[in-house]
Amino acid sequence: MLRGLVQYILVAVVALIAYFYLNEFFVYFGEPVYLDTKYGTLKGKIQPIRGGRQVYSFTSIPYGKPPIGDLRFEVVKVFF
Repeated sequence: MLRGLVQYILVAVVALIAYFYLNEFFVYFGEPVYLDTKYGTLKGKIQPIRGGRQVYSFTSIPYGKPPIGDLRFEVVKVFF
């Protein structure tokens, strides 16, 4: 009886760990989305959030020129 209960709890714990691990995996690697703007194409992803809803997430959007070479330690040169 006790052995069966321990096995049941162990299986439940492993299932919960797998669920949360896979959930984080799919949130990180969400479904890709492409958005065309007058400044170019943005690549984002659809990510689930609490309550079963989904949001469009766009990261790594460049604001200005990269600070390399002569631009290092200078004021940002904005694209717009």
